[in-house]
Amino acid sequence: MLEDEANKATKVSSRADLTESGSETYRRLIRGARNAARSRARRRFVAGAIALLVTAGASVAAAPAVASTVQHFLALTGAHCADGSTECGKGDAVVDLNQPDLSPYIASLYPEYLTLPPGLTRDDLILQVQTLNPPMENATTFDINIVGTYEEIVYCGWVDEWNRAEAQGRTADVATATAEIVGALDWHGPMTQSPDGIATRQVFATAATDTDVEGMQVAAQFHHCSTADGSAPTEWFSDHYNQQ
Repeated sequence: MLEDEANKATKVSSRADLTESGSETYRRLIRGARNAARSRARRRFVAGAIALLVTAGASVAAAPAVASTVQHFLALTGAHCADGSTECGKGDAVVDLNQPDLSPYIASLYPEYLTLPPGLTRDDLILQVQTLNPPMENATTFDINIVGTYEEIVYCGWVDEWNRAEAQGRTADVATATAEIVGALDWHGPMTQSPDGIATRQVFATAATDTDVEGMQVAAQFHHCSTADGSAPTEWFSDHYNQQ
């Protein structure tokens, strides 16, 4: 899909090729990619709603059969985040990291709203999150933190795609990555519970939209993404964060 979009887009060989006319084309591409991302999100929402309705209808007709298929995870302790906690949000589930079904439980938390960057498959992502949340004795976490791990890997993937595409003059792919980075402001993970986290994502969403190469290198360094090369000045983030 990204390759098809790239073939339709005007190719540029360097940043110098982004003339005023080219900049308008770039902005149009961003708008198009962003609308496409929103359309995909709406389709996933509608599909999920239909699935819930179908499941609900089936449960009325055959409640015992449906109930028997519900899976209970030992990793779920039954405890939840306490009101007023600064470490989690109300209702977040406490997860026991020393249970035999931890890996399948982590797989069950896969966020369906995520659009994966090029080169990353669903199975690869799940395996990475399972690896980063290994079994541990006498240790717990919250389900929202596992969701956050999924989000962080995908976010880094789009930051890396943006940096590579910009360096290679792949304008359409830069626009697609920008739309996904902006779309991350609506993700449901732990970042939504942190005003600082939301503000940080906004800083980098603005950098992507403005084609701020330096800012996107800061994003790679901030999130420890693979395209980070250590070249971005440390003061860039504080300067732009304080401007919000």
